[in-house]
Order: sequence, then C-alpha cells, then structure tokens
Amino acid sequence: MNTPEDQTPAFVEYRNQDERSLPLRSALLLILAGIFAPLALAYGYGTQNEVQITAIVISVICLGIGLVYPFWGLVFFVGLIYIRPEDTMPALAGLHLTLIASIVTIFSVFLQKVMDKSPPVRTPLNGMLLLFAGMTIVSSAAGGEIRTAIMDGSRLVVLVFMILNLVNTPKRYNHFLIAVLAFTVYLAGYSVFLFFGGAGLKRGDEFQSQGTGIFGDPNDLSATIVAGLALAFSMALRSKGAARGLLIALSVFLVYSIYLTNSRGGMLALMGMAGCFLFILWRPRWLAVALAVIVGFAFIKLGPSRMSELDTGEESANSRFWFWSNGVQQLISHPITGVGYGQFADTNGGMTAHNSFVLCFAELGLPGYFFWIGCIYYCFVKPENRQDLEATSKTLKGGGHGIRAPDFSRKPLIGSKQTVEKPAGTFVGFITRTPEDLDRIGAQLSLAAFLMAAFFISRTYVPILYLLMSLPVIQQISTGQGRNDFRRSPQTLFQDLLKIAAISAVSIVAIYLIAMRLR
Repeated sequence: MNTPEDQTPAFVEYRNQDERSLPLRSALLLILAGIFAPLALAYGYGTQNEVQITAIVISVICLGIGLVYPFWGLVFFVGLIYIRPEDTMPALAGLHLTLIASIVTIFSVFLQKVMDKSPPVRTPLNGMLLLFAGMTIVSSAAGGEIRTAIMDGSRLVVLVFMILNLVNTPKRYNHFLIAVLAFTVYLAGYSVFLFFGGAGLKRGDEFQSQGTGIFGDPNDLSATIVAGLALAFSMALRSKGAARGLLIALSVFLVYSIYLTNSRGGMLALMGMAGCFLFILWRPRWLAVALAVIVGFAFIKLGPSRMSELDTGEESANSRFWFWSNGVQQLISHPITGVGYGQFADTNGGMTAHNSFVLCFAELGLPGYFFWIGCIYYCFVKPENRQDLEATSKTLKGGGHGIRAPDFSRKPLIGSKQTVEKPAGTFVGFITRTPEDLDRIGAQLSLAAFLMAAFFISRTYVPILYLLMSLPVIQQISTGQGRNDFRRSPQTLFQDLLKIAAISAVSIVAIYLIAMRLR
C-alpha cells in the first residue's frame, strides 16, 4: 500500500506553475511592450545612437519576457552567446547584454522556485561542476586573479543550473534543440557571409572563414558548428517529410561552412563524429566502418588544403606536441593546484596549450582535472533507477517482512518500452531507433564532436562546452517522467569515482606518450 508521500509527485511541471501566476506576468509584459518601448524609442531616437537604443529596447523586451517566462529567457541568453551582437555591431560594445540576460534569467528561476516551493534538479553533474569551479578559485590563489576565476567559474555554474532546471519536459527539450540548431545555422551563415565578403582570416596563402568574438578563430568556429551538425543528424533521423528535407539541407550547409573554416581540428572532429554516427546506427557494422574509412580518405585528399598537409613535422602541428609535454611537466611540478587558472601561457612562452585536456590539468592540477573529467563522464552514463533502489533498501531494512508488491501505478522510467514511440521513418541502412534514443545519441555525439575538436584547441572554460555538457543530462531529465533526483547510490558513486580516476590517469599518460612520440 502506498503512503501519501509515495503518491506525491516529486516534480511539478513548469507549465502548471506558469499558469498560476499568468495574469501578473501578462500585466508586466504588457507594461513593457505597450508603455516602456514606445517611450524609450521616442526618447532614444532624439538623443542617442539609433542602433544602440533599438538594441537596448529589444533587449529589455526580451528580458521582460525572460522574467515572465524563464525558459524563453534562457533561449534569449543562449542566443546572445552564439550571435555575439556586442562583437558584431560596434555601437553595442560595452553594453554587457549577455551578462544582464544571465542575471535576469537566473533571478527569475530562483524566484519561481521559491514561489512554487519546487526543489532544484539534482544530478551528479551539479557536484562535479561546483567542485571544478571551486578548483579554478583554489588554483588562482597560488597564481592568478581570484576575481577572474570566481567570475568565470560562476558563469559556467549558472549556465548549467539554468539549463538543467528549465529544460525539464520533452516539449521544452525539443524547443531548446531547435533553438541551438538555429543559432548554429546563423553562426555558420554569418561566417560564410564574412568569408565571401573578404572578411575571413588570411594565413599565408590560405583564407579561412571566421566568426566574431569567441568564434573569431576558425578552429573555435568549426568545433561549434560540428557540434550543431550532430544535433541536425539526429533530428533528421527522427523527422519526416518537409522537416527531414529541411534538416538534410541544413546539414549539407553546415558541412560546407566547416569546409570553409579550413580547420584541421574541425575536419577531424567532423570525420570522427560522422564515423561514430555510422558505427552506432548503421548495420551491418563492417559496412559502416568501411564507409567511414572511405569518407575519411576522401576528406583528406579532397578536403581543405590544410587537411592534405597533415604532418607532425609541420611547424604548427609539431609545436602543439611540445606544449602538451610541457603541460605534463607542469602537472608533475604542481600536482595539486596546477600552475594556476589562466596562468599556463606564462610558463609556456606566452602560448596556450592547444589542447583543452592539457590546459585543464596543467592549470588546475589533478583534483581540477578529475572533476572536469567527472563532468564529461556523467554525460555518457545512464541514470540510476533510484525508485527501485529505495524500495529494495526499505525491504532489506525490514528484515524481509512486509515485502511490497510491485507498484504498477508508477510512471515508467527512462528507456521503458511503455514510454517510447517508434520513429516516423528512417534512412535506408539505419537501424530503427526510438526518438528518445536518437535524442540521446545526438546529444552525446554533439558533445563528443566538440571534445574531439577541443583536443587540438584550448577551450576548457568556454560556455559552449558546458551548454553541450548539459544536453545529454537534460535529455534524461526531460524524459524522466517527473523525476528531479538523479543522484547516484553510494555504491554506484564509489564505482563512478574509481572509473573517473582511471580515465583521468590514462588520458594524461596517453597525451604524454603521444607528445613524446610525435614532437
């Protein structure tokens, strides 16, 4: 017999919460749209820069929407990260729109949770990320600026917290994926526009497409586009009709935009992601492997000029291996705190590590690297069925008496055959997968693709990486049938920590051996 506590839902959907305070929120939105906006525009056009005041008014309206509906505030915030309006339009420089959007959205999330008395989502990623951010502060105490470490670390924690607590239903997850893909397409399109406008990056005889701000480096740009491409692939497989045709067309365009970056790291990530996609979803597997090898060979021979120049003796490639080995040496010299957050370049002749993994363990030491690998680890493991564990624990504590019959009234958990639907259709050669499986594979491959590219660039602390880390976790949350507690049991947690430690150690040794062999 179920107790009242068992029957109380552990998680209340935000849709119901939104409806409770809808009149108040609508009134606030009407005030912003109907009174503030016209007055601000009239005043601004007569006294200030028109572009600047228009952007401010649009931002205020969007922030008002975010205050009323936090999920759409999150979408607006993520859009600012990708679009970079302050870097694109000089008139907007210094307005700190992204920072303001994050503050408004996180305030709205906290306010909503306090009003609705709903607990935050609890996942292993939370703890690992908080400890990782803490290590950036600890390491900066030995060398570096603590204030910068606090600001950068808290920015990443806030981003992940907002995503985990707002993208909590299948509908919202789908909307969020569409938004991320749309922003990626914009980023790719803008880089192509700049390229043909002559505003690309010229390196010797080579011309590479680039974006603005954090995407000003072709390697960063290609890594972000490859991650979006993985999402487009998975969405195309679970779509049909015109939607599938559009997603295929967008995928082709994204591949072309990656080609224009002429980034070797981006192209290798593209090859690796496509190969993994075929290996997971194509049958027979030997044909998938053969096709991946053929495509990879074609990329090397027919791809961008820098792909045909893959040579460890080439100066740009060879210098990276020296940086990697130096990073290991710095770790040996400073195993606990590293050389300090943001300080590796000072020990490496002014150059960064050109490897996100090396940068992490060189600057933050073994503890910081352990927590960072832990964040990645929990993006690729299945959530634990805590309901069954708790029921078993209660039975054992009772000495075997009063064993409860299975409770079929509970909603099925992730992966249950009762909760999934067959996809509308699939491509020839691809095995049939449920939409949930395709979403999970797409989210994990999106992160994996970025990490492949990040193996050759230093992007340990960029927000895009942590946004992508959130995708596999929110896929679990959104299909969790009301669950908000994804913590691990003590036994499983202990096993996880051993695995994370092993992965950390093996990865450091592997990087060092690669560097010593190829430098």
